[in-house]
Amino acid sequence: MGTYILLSKLTPDGRKTIKERPGRIKEVDKELEKNGCKGD
Repeated sequence: MGTYILLSKLTPDGRKTIKERPGRIKEVDKELEKNGCKGD
């Protein structure tokens, strides 16, 4: 099975959200898993 890397950009609002709520990263991971992506 191939390995793929997902690149993304954060808007200024996105950076602010991550700074204020670091747990948001885990929420995004769960959303991606629902779409068939999984992290290692």
